[in-house]
Amino acid sequence: MVDYVAMTIEIDLYETRRMKLLELVSGYETQEEFSRAIGKDKSYVSRMLYPPNKAGHKRIGDKMVQAIQKALDLPQGWMDGVIGIDAKIEPKRNSQYYKVEVFDVQASAGRGIMVRDEFIETIRSIEYTCKEARSLFGGRPSDHVRMIAVNGDSMSGTFETRDQIFVDISVNCFDGDGIYIFVLGNQLYIKRLQLQYKKLAIISDNKKYETWYLDEESVSDLFIQGKVLVSQSRAYKFHC
Repeated sequence: MVDYVAMTIEIDLYETRRMKLLELVSGYETQEEFSRAIGKDKSYVSRMLYPPNKAGHKRIGDKMVQAIQKALDLPQGWMDGVIGIDAKIEPKRNSQYYKVEVFDVQASAGRGIMVRDEFIETIRSIEYTCKEARSLFGGRPSDHVRMIAVNGDSMSGTFETRDQIFVDISVNCFDGDGIYIFVLGNQLYIKRLQLQYKKLAIISDNKKYETWYLDEESVSDLFIQGKVLVSQSRAYKFHC
């Protein structure tokens, strides 16, 4: 009898957690946006939301509870229903401002890496309203996003010298075709990476620069520091 009661309590706890997860996800425009906000894979989040009798259902364990509460700045016990349903919970993403700090590329790349002149600092930080930040960065936590200005013309046509770029520094491996900041041969680059069958093309959008190719063996020498999300023109117009 005691074992049956304990099992019932345990089942109720996991279902409470699932309901609380549904409540959190409903506050985002998409499940993918929520997944990025907590730093978890979308497919895993989907499986945690499955009803218990559905194949593939994943219980929400204690470690996952802690990860979600920490990522969204929720109080301890919220996922377990310890905090009353009338409590006003304001997740981290709903704070008044969303601050994006400068990307310290030297610290990211490590000592001994030649940064060259591809990046410059023109602004130390920018603050956005949460609504604007969500439209720009898709619900990513502010500590995943950094900004820096481009210097040089290798990506001309996509962004120009002094343009601000915003980088998702949580991406540290190839995550599909796109523009990345990466280390190769002890030098830091910003280039477009494109998978072409068994080779990885390293492309400068300025066509006066040649495309390079890395084979499967050489790809292991490439270390990604982040993926470019958004760029912003810094063209100045003087009116006096």
